[in-house]
Amino acid sequence: MTSIKCYFEVFGYGYDPTVLTHALGIEPTETWRIGDRTRKSGRPYKHDGWSLSSEEVASLDLQEVVLPILTRVYPVASILVDSCTRLKLEPILSCAVYVKDGQMPAISLDTKTVRMLSALGAGLDIDVLDLGPSAEGGSPEGEWLTGPFQVAP
Repeated sequence: MTSIKCYFEVFGYGYDPTVLTHALGIEPTETWRIGDRTRKSGRPYKHDGWSLSSEEVASLDLQEVVLPILTRVYPVASILVDSCTRLKLEPILSCAVYVKDGQMPAISLDTKTVRMLSALGAGLDIDVLDLGPSAEGGSPEGEWLTGPFQVAP
């Protein structure tokens, strides 16, 4: 079945992600520093980062996967925006949509969700990958249908 995974990430250069963790009071799924190696490719990161991610969820609705992440970060929006301004950080909501058997999900966000993104000062990145009829799970093999598609606040 089609699945979706979302990440709320904050990127920057020369900042310690633990500072953001303490300011927000939210434990991230992952943090990294420039030069650390990525899990997937083993290549070094070119920026420092903080990430709060969902599990990969079987779903035909982007909104239902996005909301649980945004509702964790939204209560501290003013702290996030202040930290991003002060430390010159870039927040973004990234979504990976893995389409299987032609089951394209609804890729839409309601007005309330878009306002939450705006209040967080976050951009939006949606990548859609067609896994075809025989692929299992969120394998990186497949054909990109879009993207990355990005919308800045």
